[in-house]
Amino acid sequence: MNRLISLIKISTKSGFEALSPSKKEKSTLAKIGRVVLIIFLFAYMGMTFGVMAHNMAKSAVVIGEMDRLVGMFSMILTVISIWMGLIALPALLFFSKDTPVFMTMPFASWEIALAKFASAYVYLLSSTALFGLPMAGGILLVDFSLRGLLGWLITILLSPIWPAVLISLIYMILLQLAPFLRNKDRMGMITGVLSLVLAVVFYVLFMQAGETMGLTEGDMTALPISPGLIQTLSLIFPAIKAAQLMVAELGALTFLGGLVLGLASSVLAILILVIFARPFYFRIITSLEGGGSAGKAMDKGAVDKAVGKSTGAFWAMVQFEWRQLTRTSAYLLNVVISSIFVPFWMLFVLGFSAYMARDEIFDSDISLAGIHEFAQEAIELLGGPLILGVLAGGIIGIMCLYGGAPATAVTRDAKNIESFKTLPIKASRIFLAQYFTSYMVSMVPGLLLLVLAMVLVGPSPAFYLSLVGSFLLVSLALSMLEFTFDAMAPKLDWEDETKAVKSNFRSTIFTLLAMGIPIALGFLVWKLEIPMNVTAILILGLSAVILVVSSFLTFSNAEAHLAKMNR
Repeated sequence: MNRLISLIKISTKSGFEALSPSKKEKSTLAKIGRVVLIIFLFAYMGMTFGVMAHNMAKSAVVIGEMDRLVGMFSMILTVISIWMGLIALPALLFFSKDTPVFMTMPFASWEIALAKFASAYVYLLSSTALFGLPMAGGILLVDFSLRGLLGWLITILLSPIWPAVLISLIYMILLQLAPFLRNKDRMGMITGVLSLVLAVVFYVLFMQAGETMGLTEGDMTALPISPGLIQTLSLIFPAIKAAQLMVAELGALTFLGGLVLGLASSVLAILILVIFARPFYFRIITSLEGGGSAGKAMDKGAVDKAVGKSTGAFWAMVQFEWRQLTRTSAYLLNVVISSIFVPFWMLFVLGFSAYMARDEIFDSDISLAGIHEFAQEAIELLGGPLILGVLAGGIIGIMCLYGGAPATAVTRDAKNIESFKTLPIKASRIFLAQYFTSYMVSMVPGLLLLVLAMVLVGPSPAFYLSLVGSFLLVSLALSMLEFTFDAMAPKLDWEDETKAVKSNFRSTIFTLLAMGIPIALGFLVWKLEIPMNVTAILILGLSAVILVVSSFLTFSNAEAHLAKMNR
C-alpha cells in the first residue's frame, strides 16, 4: 500500500507539473505573464459563467427551482469533464513518457493505471474548477450558506471522477479492439478533431439553451433542462444527484446523504477502473507506438536537395518549414488545423448569434438581398464603403491570428537551432522563411473570409480595395509582432512537439499582447466616441507603425537573436 501511495504521489505531482511551466523557466516576465493569464481567465469566466449563473439563480429562487438549477450546472461540469477527458486522457493514461519507466518497476499494471489516473484527475480538476468556481460563486451570491459553499467545493472535486473513469474504459476497449489506434500521432489527430467537433456541438446546445433561458433579459420563468433529463444523467454520473442533495436540499441528513453518495460512487468508479485495468492496461501499454517528429536537423545538403540551387535557400527553408508543419501531427493539428478552424469558429459564433437574433436584425426571412440591404445601411451609418472596408478587413486580420502560428514559429524549430547557425544562410532570411510560412497558414482562412465578406456586402469596388488593403496591413503587423516576441524570447526547452505549441505560456502571452492592442484601441474609440473615419486612420496608422518597428527589431538584429539561442 505504501508503494502504491508513493507512486500515486509521483504521478499526481507530474499532473501538477503539466499545468506549470518547465523547471528551466526562470524569466520573471514569464512568471508575471502566467499570473496575469490566470487572472484574465478567471475574470473572463466570472463575467460569462458567473454572471449567467447569478442571473439564473435569482430567477430560480423566485420560482422555487434551485434544485433543478444546481442539477443543470452540475451537468455542465460533467460535460466539461467529458470534453476535456476525451482530449487529454489518451496522452495522460497511455502515451505519457513516464509510463514505460513505471512499467520497468515492481508495480502491478493496475497500480500504474491508478497512478496515471490520479495525474489525469488533477488535469481535469483544473478545467472543472476554472468553470465551476465562477458558476458556484454566481449562485452563492444569490443564496449563500456555508452548506452551499462546502457542497459546491465537494461537487467540483467529485465531478471529474466518473467521466474520467468511463472515458478511460472506453479508450481501453477501443485500443484493445482496434490496434491501429495504438499510435500517438493517430490518436492525437482523432482526439483533436473530436474536440473541435464537440466544441461546435456544445456551443450550439449552449446557445439554444441560452435563448430558451432568456439569459440577456435575466427574467426567465422556467429552466430549459427537464427534471427527467437531470435524473437520468444522475444515474450515470452520481455527482449530479449528490450536488443537488448537498446544495439545494435542506437539513443535515440530506447533506450527509449527498456526501456519502458522492464519495461512495467515486470509490466504486475507481474500483471499476482497477478491475478493467488488470486484464487490459499492460497489453495496451506494451504495444503502443510512438509518434512525433524525428527531429532531423537541416543542413546544407538538405537545402540543396530540397529545391536545388536555382531556386535559392529561402524557398528551401520555406519548404522545410512547411514539411515540419504538415508532417508533425502536433503541429498539423494545433497550428495548421487550428489556424484554419478558429477564424471560422469565430465566424460561426457571430453568424449563429445573428441567426438567433434574426427577428431583431431583419424585417423578413434571411436572404442574400436582405443581407446586402443591411450592409448598405451599415455603409451609410459608418460614412462610406472605404471605412467599412477598413473596419471589416481589420477584424478579419485579427481573427486570423488566433491560431497562433507566428507566435511559435521560432519555438517550433528548437531542434534545428544549432544547425541553422551553421547554414550558409543569413539569419534574417531564416527568420523571414519562418515568418512567411506561418503567415501563409493564417492567410488561408483570411482569404476565404475576405471572399465571404465581398459576397455578403455585394458589388462595391471601393469596399473591396479597402477590405483587402486593411486585412493585409493589420494581419502583417500583428503577426509580425507575435513573431518578433518569439524571435527575441523563444521557448526552446520543450520536451515534445505538443508542448511546444500547446503548453507554451510565452506564446499565449504573446498572442494576448498582440490581440490586446486592437481591443484597447476599440475600447478607446468607444469610450472617447472617436468618429469612424478617424478610427479607420488610427487602425491603418497604428498597424503601419507596428509592422515597421517589429520588422526592424526582428531582422536588423537577426544574427544576434539567433546567436543567443541555446536549446
